Parts: sequence; structure tokens; C-alpha cells
Amino acid sequence: KTTGFASANNNGTFRVFSVVALKVVVDAPTPDLVTVAAGPAITVQGKMVRNGVTPRSFLMEQRFNDIVQYSSFTGMRPNQMDLTLNSRAIITGSMSFMGEQGVPAGASVAGSSVAAASNVAMDSSNNVVSIIENGTVLTTPVLNAALTLNNNAAIQPAIANRFPIGIRYGVFEATGRLEIYFENVTLLNKFINHDAVSLVFRMRDDNLKQMIWSFPRIQFSEGDTNVTGENSDILISLPFRSSFSSTYNNSFQIDILT
Repeated sequence: KTTGFASANNNGTFRVFSVVALKVVVDAPTPDLVTVAAGPAITVQGKMVRNGVTPRSFLMEQRFNDIVQYSSFTGMRPNQMDLTLNSRAIITGSMSFMGEQGVPAGASVAGSSVAAASNVAMDSSNNVVSIIENGTVLTTPVLNAALTLNNNAAIQPAIANRFPIGIRYGVFEATGRLEIYFENVTLLNKFINHDAVSLVFRMRDDNLKQMIWSFPRIQFSEGDTNVTGENSDILISLPFRSSFSSTYNNSFQIDILT
């Protein structure tokens, strides 16, 4: 996310393709970008998370302030994350963890806590800026969408140990599903032809904070045409699965821009 350019065309959100000395290359059609001389200070902001290979563990604590009791959960590793975008509804999500153990205590082991962020809940009608397929805004109307990330984690039990000796990560999976109105055969043909495409969900809350979910290389696994009866819309259900992109060195990425 760039701000501060004298030319408004250069202020916006761009996907970074590469960074070298004194140069950032953005991977996007840029016919409107303007070459400018040195001038005002420029702010370049970006924060992202993507699938990787480094195991990360967290301490999570549950507090019961009325009786001053705590439950701490150690060695917690993220396993699955889901995001649901249904038409005319609040965007909802969930995240599951696996860990070593849960221990009750009369005092906090986490130390000081940080207050929850006062972010505004997003809904699919007002806060989904765009769905981008292969670099172009998708014009086919989408009724519902669901996105799932799964580390396929599992606990590792062992004799003479009450608690797991570790959490094993499996193969990372990024999957999802689009339910679209059957107005054309564009996406259906991409399922039939086994085409690999990119898919990006761009969301922005009322405070202009952005969350961008990027699947750089997906393939649709089904293309069911659901005909439920007279006086009803015909929909196409398009489940998809992401695979590794050598171009972007990942199979999934979330960008947070504030």
C-alpha cells in the first residue's frame, strides 16, 4: 500500500513481485503509473502471512475474573482456519488449535494482556471490495463463498507421557468453494479444461483496513449445476484446491493493510 506520491495514480494497493536495491517491481498491469521526480516522502506499507515450514507455538490463556482463576494452554499450534462469505450476511470465521496441555492456576502465566482490537465487523455486501480471478475483477455474480486453510496437524502421544510429546504438521491444504449464478460458462469451462487460475478475495472494513486472501494457483475440482426446481435460480458449485506457485513461492497468502 503506497501513499504520499504527488501523482494520485501511484497511490494504491499493489502486489509486490520482486524487491532489489532501490527498486520494487509490482506484478500488475500498470499503464496508469506515473514516473515522478524525487519529492515528498513516500510511505510503503505491507504485512503478510503465508504458508511456510517453520513450526510456531503459542501460549493461550483463558481468564475467569469473577473467581480469579486462569487456564493456560501451552504449545498451541494453529491447525485449521475457515472464512465464510454468504450474501447479505456478516463475514464469519473460525480457527482451531492443537496443543500440549491445559493447566488451571490461581495466577496468570501470560503476564500483561493486550486489549482486543476495536475492529468493525465486515459484511459481504459492503466490505468485499472485489473477487479477482487471473488478475481481472470477476464479473460473474457470486452467491456464497467458503475458504479453508488446514495444516492437517495431529498430536504425537508416547508411552510414559501424560501429554503429547509434540504436534505434527501434515501437508498444508488451502481449499474453498464458490457458488455462482449460472449466467455464463466462463468458470465452468475452466473446470472442464483443468485450467490453473489465481483467485483473490479483497475485503475492506469501515475504517479502511484491508484484508486480502490470495490463492496464486487453484484448480476447480467440480462443476455441479444445481437445478432445484421451477422459479429458482440455477447455480454452479465450484469447489477448488490451491497448489504451490513457484512464481510467488507459496500456495496461499493473507495481506493486512491498515
